[in-house]
Amino acid sequence: ISTGIGGGIISKGEILHGVGDAAGEVGHITILPDGPECRCGERGCLETLCSGTGIARRARERLASGVESAMTSIAGGADKVTAKIVAEAARDRDPLAVEIWDETIRYLAIGIGSIISIIAPEALILGGGVSTAGEQLLAPLREQVRRRVRMLPVEKIKILQAELGGDSGMHGALILGQRAA
Repeated sequence: ISTGIGGGIISKGEILHGVGDAAGEVGHITILPDGPECRCGERGCLETLCSGTGIARRARERLASGVESAMTSIAGGADKVTAKIVAEAARDRDPLAVEIWDETIRYLAIGIGSIISIIAPEALILGGGVSTAGEQLLAPLREQVRRRVRMLPVEKIKILQAELGGDSGMHGALILGQRAA
């Protein structure tokens, strides 16, 4: 979860590639059918709503509508607000930042709940810049996913932060590149 949202599925120690190597393209699960347009051409994709870019965009849109927030001064201007600033301001209980952060977690829980219901994984490991919020993101996300998933024992599924945090996507790409060479 960074400027975009990607994914991968590992089964029996192997990456599942699927048609066109597109298996695990979770960023384009529809979360909000009438939501904002995604760069893929659809509306309300998980990536559009919950990527770092999407979080910052939603905050900037609300600030542009006249809502007051400490995020403006923290960032040095409403147009400079990032997902990291939203998370920081939410930790400090800024009302708009809390609203954006809670909304992000709700949307992520919808997407992750769908993934869990479809593939019943042993674990979901979240990497990228947004995941570096750690338990500020993971604790409420786990709780919301537990409330949403009812058809399988969700308590047996781990939702974890990648050990490589914000660099996990880069490391994964390097490994795939090495294997292809």
